[in-house]
Amino acid sequence: MWRILQIVSLSLFLILSSTGCEFSSPKLKIYTVGIVSIDDNFNPFVENFKTGMAKAGYVEGKTIHYLYDGPIKKEQLADRLVFLKNQHLDLLFTLSTPVSQKAKEVFADTKVPILFCPVYDPVTSGLVDSLTNPGGNITGVMVGGSLGKALGYLLDVLPGLKTIFVPFPQKDSSARANVGDLKTAAAKYGIRIVPGQIDNRQDLASLMENIPADADAVWLPNSPLIVSNASMIIQAAMKRGLPVSSTTSKAQDGALLSYGVAPQKIGIQLSALADKLLKGVPASQLPVERAEYILAVNLQTAQRLGINVQESLLKQADIIIR
Repeated sequence: MWRILQIVSLSLFLILSSTGCEFSSPKLKIYTVGIVSIDDNFNPFVENFKTGMAKAGYVEGKTIHYLYDGPIKKEQLADRLVFLKNQHLDLLFTLSTPVSQKAKEVFADTKVPILFCPVYDPVTSGLVDSLTNPGGNITGVMVGGSLGKALGYLLDVLPGLKTIFVPFPQKDSSARANVGDLKTAAAKYGIRIVPGQIDNRQDLASLMENIPADADAVWLPNSPLIVSNASMIIQAAMKRGLPVSSTTSKAQDGALLSYGVAPQKIGIQLSALADKLLKGVPASQLPVERAEYILAVNLQTAQRLGINVQESLLKQADIIIR
């Protein structure tokens, strides 16, 4: 009997070998994630997203592959998205409102889920139907909703504040929404907002040479154009002896105050959402999340401008630049 079993087993092995069959362990699924950015300032979001994915068990080069060679020029955006559309993506990660809007348009006829960040107001910008029920194939992390608190911090430092100058790109829907919300928040305190409309960096440079004489401070709205030129804006304001406040993390560049997002924390939020999307949860079933914020105070700037920052505010700060 044993001899018969040996003969049968050998025969079966020879048959399988002759047909080219091999015995191997199941292959691991390798996910392909496209990433699109048009601004170097978003690099920390990309790195922290990857870090979060690694902590979630996705090993780059083994179980996940990122199609990303760094930020591209804005005029290359459409072509890059079309290219990625043909790469059989499992997920598309888009950075900024303009990139996310274009991605939604290009990928409208696909089932590829889109994960966005940092977007100021995904509803106003037309990315989602609502924060709780995004609809379609897109969701992500928003960075709006902190203006009231950020303005309150600035008033703690400058109680006599009356006028804030706000440069912003008029074609950027996120920046327009930011300015509108700032006006609403400022009206409660009797503060006047003076917008300065621009279209490009050249406009911005010219505008900052002509800051209104009655401005008491300068505000940086959420916009790729503003964020990428924050240092220039801050330097121009400092020449006029004006403090700069922001809801982007720019205290390290010389802004007096910033109440902005923490890239490390957003990385965790984004990777958790990405994990669910890659496991098949529809984007329409994942509510848009709000980013966590950190308060940063630049005491070097305060000293240069002769501004006293109360100890009570410093105790609330997550970061103090001395």
